[in-house]
Amino acid sequence: IATIGLAKAKIDENAFDAARTLLDQYRPKGNEPDLRNWEWGRLMYLCSQELREFNAAGNVLGIDVSGDGQRLVMALEGGMIEVWDLSKSSNKPALTFSVGGNGIDVNAVVFSPDGKQIAVGTSAAKDNVTLWDLSAVEAPAKPLTTFGDSSANDRFAVEHTAAVLSIQFSPDGKQLLTGSEDYTARVWDVKEGKQLVPLRGHNWFVWDAAFSPDGTQIVTAGQDGIAIVWTYNAKDVKE
Repeated sequence: IATIGLAKAKIDENAFDAARTLLDQYRPKGNEPDLRNWEWGRLMYLCSQELREFNAAGNVLGIDVSGDGQRLVMALEGGMIEVWDLSKSSNKPALTFSVGGNGIDVNAVVFSPDGKQIAVGTSAAKDNVTLWDLSAVEAPAKPLTTFGDSSANDRFAVEHTAAVLSIQFSPDGKQLLTGSEDYTARVWDVKEGKQLVPLRGHNWFVWDAAFSPDGTQIVTAGQDGIAIVWTYNAKDVKE
């Protein structure tokens, strides 16, 4: 009974592999009596709803699907990116490459609206927002753009100075929005790689930030238990 309860808790956490492992302990072996009941069947049913399973090379910290539904990108611990072709049944990613050095994790990743690029946010203290081109067959060796200016005397004024936790494109793909452990969210010009405006209203980590569908508002959510809605245009932002 305790194992069944633990399996249910794992399902509630979306840890379906762990739940299946627990439930499999009840499968009869050889001539053992079958002690499984309706609850076992219900929980196993809930664990078996996936259309496809992807075996990533490490712990997955971020994930996104391209707008056309053809590709899946995963952000992994250790600075790795995996891109999967959803139109094929291969058990290996179509593209794998590193975006960070030792000890750097990829916390967030997102496709551009046209699906040709991905923006990445990492745990690095600088150079932690980058744009990568996926149009080539080979894995990209370096980013198209690194956002901010790590050589600035006052880095906090122009870029994130702690890990980036979330990342999103504006609906038109011209701006990028990030949230960070430095207590700020920031809007960036994708073409120039420059900060357009910092959003400073939280007193703890900014876990998530998102544009409204029409791009005229931004909402940020922080570890401080506060969500803030900002009125936004490319030249001005108001809380």
